Amino acid sequence: MSEAKTKFPSMEAEHVDIFEAPEDYDDLSLSDFDEGAKYTGTPKMASVSSFEIENDDGKTEEKFRFRLLLVNDADETFLNINVNLKQDGDIQKDVWKKSVLFSFLSSIKELEAKDSMKGKNKIKTVDLKEYRDFVNILDEMTIEVIDVTGKYDYKSFKVLEVK
Repeated sequence: MSEAKTKFPSMEAEHVDIFEAPEDYDDLSLSDFDEGAKYTGTPKMASVSSFEIENDDGKTEEKFRFRLLLVNDADETFLNINVNLKQDGDIQKDVWKKSVLFSFLSSIKELEAKDSMKGKNKIKTVDLKEYRDFVNILDEMTIEVIDVTGKYDYKSFKVLEVK
């Protein structure tokens, strides 16, 4: 079987998972919650995407993230979490313990195998597609908000329960 000839051989197409929350629901972020607060909703994990920011010296820099959305129909709210990444694509390397990504991934791994992450402070490599495939078939996810302090203060979260 021969490949069809095309005038546009450079085109590469792909499917990217993008999820939108209901427009009439209230949009929440981790910063809306105190440490220890819990939130439950139907999870949807989007594919990795890129965005640009202007750094301190005025130059534009490309960054990467995926979006985790938890939709709570009973409260008509959704929690929108952007998880920043060091690299583009599903294969992530050298994910350190102080990152939101580490907390997310390791807390799900701990639900599967208790104490599997005990004493670990770095994920050498991980394929986010495995996590996306798992998360996107769940009916419910409960997370707990975590305050992280240090050089930078920020909100993180861990997954407490999935159904």
